[in-house]
Amino acid sequence: MTRDLMAEVNNQADRAAKNPTKMLDRMKLAHELHDEFPETPVIEIVDKLNMAWRKRGLSFGIPAAHAVTRC
Repeated sequence: MTRDLMAEVNNQADRAAKNPTKMLDRMKLAHELHDEFPETPVIEIVDKLNMAWRKRGLSFGIPAAHAVTRC
């Protein structure tokens, strides 16, 4: 049985929606999905993740190490 990338992305987003306070590393998740779906570029997977998260009103957030400080 062939797995579908968008179905897996939606499954991950549904799981995230059940626990919205848990922070996920978008790039790590994209690379893990790319390992399973190597025919799809990582950047395209990131776009699909962003779309699925936005559709559910979720966000990945910004890790503290990458946050921009504003005065």
